[in-house]
Amino acid sequence: MGRGKHITPSQREEILCLRNEKMTLSEISRRLKLSINAVHQALKHINSNKSVNNKTRPARPRKTTPRLDRTIYRISEADRFRTAVDIHRDISARFDTQISIHTVRRRLTEFGLKGRIARKKPFISKKNHKARLAFAKKHLCWSAEQWSKVIFTDESKFNCFGSDGRKYVRRKTGEEFNPKCIQSTINPLRSEGAARAPRRFAPQVGCRLSGDNRCLC
Repeated sequence: MGRGKHITPSQREEILCLRNEKMTLSEISRRLKLSINAVHQALKHINSNKSVNNKTRPARPRKTTPRLDRTIYRISEADRFRTAVDIHRDISARFDTQISIHTVRRRLTEFGLKGRIARKKPFISKKNHKARLAFAKKHLCWSAEQWSKVIFTDESKFNCFGSDGRKYVRRKTGEEFNPKCIQSTINPLRSEGAARAPRRFAPQVGCRLSGDNRCLC
């Protein structure tokens, strides 16, 4: 047996059986094609541990305390879009401890906060929530003929507030559409300071028009 290799539990069991048959260490060594020293160490292991199995090794000490784990969770819970790098930077500045970014990721995963691509949803204020609901209830029973008299306009997309590409968020299972985990998008035509098309070319969505294009709403 080469140096540095370990004897398996099955080999130790076989060595013990041969030893109980009154075989010498040299005979066991030749039978199992092991060195005499390996056989001796196997018997020593069995006598000291009362078992042929490998000795259980202690796990690596945890780098974070329960208090630090809760702090990592609270930082992520306050802003689900904060990355492990951001949290690691915050922890390093606030605490006198050295942990890796991978450790932060593992702690977040232990709390069920897994990195996922955020769902996109148009940003709607509370005022618009109420207005849209009122509009839907008011026009709930409109016929197809009534809706045919409404002109719907199209819109062009402009990124006025940075990239709208993929953003990752930390969320738990079932929180896909939780408001804290949604990437809000903004309609540039309705944002403050955005240029608007002339009113005669862009009637408001949902307006009911008369024959001379006057709004009847």
